Amino acid sequence: MESEFDREVLAVVSASAPLSASRIERITRLAVKYAKNYKAIVFSVERLVTKCGPEHKLSGLYIIDSVVRACHKTLQPTDYANLVTRFEEKIEHMFPHMLSAPPKDKEKMKKLLQIWKGMQLFSADMLEGIEMLYLPDSAPSNQTISGKCRLF
Repeated sequence: MESEFDREVLAVVSASAPLSASRIERITRLAVKYAKNYKAIVFSVERLVTKCGPEHKLSGLYIIDSVVRACHKTLQPTDYANLVTRFEEKIEHMFPHMLSAPPKDKEKMKKLLQIWKGMQLFSADMLEGIEMLYLPDSAPSNQTISGKCRLF
């Protein structure tokens, strides 16, 4: 499992083009399939975010978004709770690495945080804290965006 999932996540960095929808779908399918190995899944995504170049930082958040939404739709809460909790713990530690992302990607990060708030995927307090610390020109924001929009 780990090598298959790792291969897909690491391929994001080696690709010259931005993250494709088909790659996100493959990564998401593997994450849902191996949700019980949540520590390895979260570690792979965390490693991507911390080690990749600025042009791929947003890809890590898109992967998190896709995986968490898919787990909510397809698995029982007992099967994905640890995965979501682990991502929530690690997102705060990943965001300082996001600061090197291009300005246009930071706007997309703000939008994604708003979607997560609206869908209640993660703690609103944690998301607002991230927004205030790392994306201050958007905080505080009381608006939420519907979770139905696509970001890529």
